Amino acid sequence: MISDIIKQVLRTGYLSVTTEQKLRVMFENCSTLEELDALSELQAAILSGQVTRDLCVSAHQQGSVSVE
Repeated sequence: MISDIIKQVLRTGYLSVTTEQKLRVMFENCSTLEELDALSELQAAILSGQVTRDLCVSAHQQGSVSVE
């Protein structure tokens, strides 16, 4: 479930390329209000610096699902 993965990312403070790609695929196939809330929480954590994203994601891949 998306929210479970996001909770784990928030606990570790790190979002890997693999996890980000997995979230993208999962989010394309299903999105509940709980999952949207979790994604919003992840976005806020990334923007505040609480979570670090792996910067190896290409600009093309970043455009498929925005966290902004």
